[in-house]
Amino acid sequence: MTTGSTTAPSQAPSWPHSLAVQALDACAAAMVVCDVRKPGRPVVYANPAFCTLTGFRLDEVLGRDCGCLQGAQADSAGLQAALAAGAPLSTVLRHHRSDGAAFWHRLSISPIRNEMGMVTHCVGIQEDVSERIARDHGLQRLLDAHGAAADAGPAFIPEPSVGTGPDPGCAAVHLLEHELHDALAKDQFRLVFQPVVHLASGAVAGFEALLRWEHPARGAVAPAEFVPVVEACGMADAVTRWVLERVVAQLRAWEDEGHHGLQMAVNVPPSVFEHEGVDRHLLELLAQHEIAANQIELELTERTLPDASAAVIVRLQALRRRGVAVAIDDFGTGHSNLGYLTRLPLDCLKLDLSFVQGAVSNPWDATVARMACELARALKLRVAVEGVETEGQRQFFRNLSCDMAQGPLFARPLEAADATALLGSGRRFDQAAPAAAQERRERHLLLLDDEPNILRSLRRVFRAQPWTVHTAGTPDEAFELLARHPVGVVMSDQRMPLMRGTEFLARVKQLYPDTMRIVLSGYTELQSVTDAINEGAIYKFLTKPWNDEALNQEIEQAFRQYEMAADSHRLQQRLLESNKVLEGRLQNAERLQREEVGLDVTHEALGVVPVPVLGIDLSGTIAISNAAADSLLGGGVSVVGGHVADVLPRELAERFEDGRWNEARTVRIGGDSYEVRCHHLGASSRGMGTVITLLQGARA
Repeated sequence: MTTGSTTAPSQAPSWPHSLAVQALDACAAAMVVCDVRKPGRPVVYANPAFCTLTGFRLDEVLGRDCGCLQGAQADSAGLQAALAAGAPLSTVLRHHRSDGAAFWHRLSISPIRNEMGMVTHCVGIQEDVSERIARDHGLQRLLDAHGAAADAGPAFIPEPSVGTGPDPGCAAVHLLEHELHDALAKDQFRLVFQPVVHLASGAVAGFEALLRWEHPARGAVAPAEFVPVVEACGMADAVTRWVLERVVAQLRAWEDEGHHGLQMAVNVPPSVFEHEGVDRHLLELLAQHEIAANQIELELTERTLPDASAAVIVRLQALRRRGVAVAIDDFGTGHSNLGYLTRLPLDCLKLDLSFVQGAVSNPWDATVARMACELARALKLRVAVEGVETEGQRQFFRNLSCDMAQGPLFARPLEAADATALLGSGRRFDQAAPAAAQERRERHLLLLDDEPNILRSLRRVFRAQPWTVHTAGTPDEAFELLARHPVGVVMSDQRMPLMRGTEFLARVKQLYPDTMRIVLSGYTELQSVTDAINEGAIYKFLTKPWNDEALNQEIEQAFRQYEMAADSHRLQQRLLESNKVLEGRLQNAERLQREEVGLDVTHEALGVVPVPVLGIDLSGTIAISNAAADSLLGGGVSVVGGHVADVLPRELAERFEDGRWNEARTVRIGGDSYEVRCHHLGASSRGMGTVITLLQGARA
């Protein structure tokens, strides 16, 4: 998916009909095509592989109701519902050959739509799985319970639904579970690595490890199809261990090649931490391969957070204390509350790609992205974005000070060898562009019109102006340019096939409220224009044909308005910053005044205390003394500023210089005995030094 792309998708090559039929005839997979517009959904094409699989001749198949091929007159209600809905379907189905023999096959159905989006045909691809089922007697009995042994009608067993989660009692789930166990044992899984890029520098900061399954007969199986079954059937623990072993080994290999400090993100379900084992296994792997714990980031999808029990949180906290990072993946799509963000030991939020792809054109998605970034910063978390496809999306999130990004703009998931080659190249994903400060000082004008001739004419009008002119033929192209450049003035046509100009400019106002927005149109739709002006969506409405000189003056005036508003905002920002500085200084002055008052009160209170009290700093200088101390040690003269060696008795002074204060018990001064009590400062305050009190009357 390339939402917001500035280039039109390339057209598929047009093959001659005869060549397309020859290609389907040569396909090794059994294929059949049905016309869903006609009663009974008759078969209009079947390839030789289908005839070989079922035993039917082509003339016995063409024109027949596809349900009749199942060996019974009544078709499956579930299969019929899927065909009627025109939705993709994957199922395990009991079929009958031409001689009546039953066999099990996996059927994948895909709809074919016309240019209006209506489903006209369905393509069915079949794979015989009878031998696989026959090898598992328990699974065979389970399928028999679903009607496989009965001759009354076909058995229709739907595959697990990704949206609602797999049904543990579904026979197809058990078949897939059987194949997954086989895949783990026969090493059919593999990992691919998608680069994670530091947005500020463009350097590769690490990778996300993604699990893939190469089925021996079906080829690559979509993760959305098998990952939910892995988690539901109790294989998550084993598969997670398998992934962690290969991830840590790969990090070790990269370290040995000189690529140090890379971080690897690994998707894990919370359930694997319900019991001790996976966490300990991870720590053992890190120690064995001598990999730093912070090079592993465990990603939990937001929708699984409610499943995180107290035991899971405790183990994640223990891992984080050891240095392992924890992130929330697909943030913004789940149903969790914000309490989980404070309960879980998190390091990073990863924004879901649905918000990333709409951020440059959809004000709602842009608002969610901004709020998520502000929330993450308030919680002192890193922000990563996934699914970045365009330069505009990257610039949008770089402006939000996001930390990391990944997506097709940088690289699609890579095999280990390709990822190693990327690291070896030292490539940085920062597109050559003018310096940001210089670009902000320039004037940028954006023109949107669906007619290329109009755009060329407008470029000629402005060719003598010191402006950077950007042109777009569609709203998506315009939003992309707005995200990439500091556009000050936007001028749009009104009547366009995808979106009216006033609607486009209303979105621009929400996304970039400081821009000056102008409609240039040959049509006057009074109501829409009036509404747009009243809502502040447009600055002016200009008509075609235009006068070149007058149009240049209008754009010049619009830039002046934009720059005046920008200067005003800068002054307001500086004023706010100055006010914050002044407020901080006033608060400091008030604090110092309170401390001075408190110090005066303390001195006065010490002065009336009848017990001699001394405050001594780290150098041995007396900083505080009360009246009783001055009377005893200074003959009524303040001893503040004197050194302990000059003021205190020699025995006491020597103990201070030797650091043996705690050994002193009593001392004689002027013929009287005093008990010496010491209190070292700093345990509960910012003070440094020692306070001593002398209690008269102690026994020597």
